Amino acid sequence: GAYAAPRAPSQDERELVLKYKSDIAQKVGAAEFRTFKVDEVSTQVVAGTNYRFKVTTNSHVLLATIWGKLDKTHELTNVEILKNLGKVGGFGGGRKPSKEESILLEGYRREIAQEIQAAEFKTFVVNEVSAQVVA
Repeated sequence: GAYAAPRAPSQDERELVLKYKSDIAQKVGAAEFRTFKVDEVSTQVVAGTNYRFKVTTNSHVLLATIWGKLDKTHELTNVEILKNLGKVGGFGGGRKPSKEESILLEGYRREIAQEIQAAEFKTFVVNEVSAQVVA
């Protein structure tokens, strides 16, 4: 059948998904999650029960599916990223730099010029910055 409507998870259900926290992190390429909030759960009766948890971490909103087998064991069967909050491993969209970021980059002016094989910059203006979250 179909999944039931999402609802607040019970304490037992929260504990179940927490057992798979490191496996879930590994599946989305994160070393670990600093935060891990179990928002809701939906269940589906199969040969046992599928538990589909919506979880918000410091870097993602995701769905984690855990199969509760008839023999009372469990298996993490799927992790789907709904939203990438921190863009782990990737760069976020560009934005205007803060004053502190501009000052920081000014300190790297000479190294940046060397990297692009320029003798020096006549002017050096930071128009846009992007950040990369590294887990």
